[in-house]
Amino acid sequence: MWRKRLAWAVEFEAGAALDLAAMERPAARRVIEFLRGQIVRAHDPRMLGAALPETPLGVFWRYRTQGFRMVARIDDARFTVLVLRQVAPAHAIA
Repeated sequence: MWRKRLAWAVEFEAGAALDLAAMERPAARRVIEFLRGQIVRAHDPRMLGAALPETPLGVFWRYRTQGFRMVARIDDARFTVLVLRQVAPAHAIA
């Protein structure tokens, strides 16, 4: 059996893990599907996100997908989710 090697390991900081656990199951599933389907298999996940301005703490990356926003740190072959937020669709904001 041929197995594709995954390029990136995804980790969650404690706060982001709590945010994920607090989400409704379908919403959490969409986040996990994005991470597994896009980030983990990407040659370079930086191509899928936008760099935030550099800080003394390092360079962080912003990702937007399916009503979610996340901020991540990318080191070697590790993609660490630092912040995860669910946002309302633009049409739902009055």
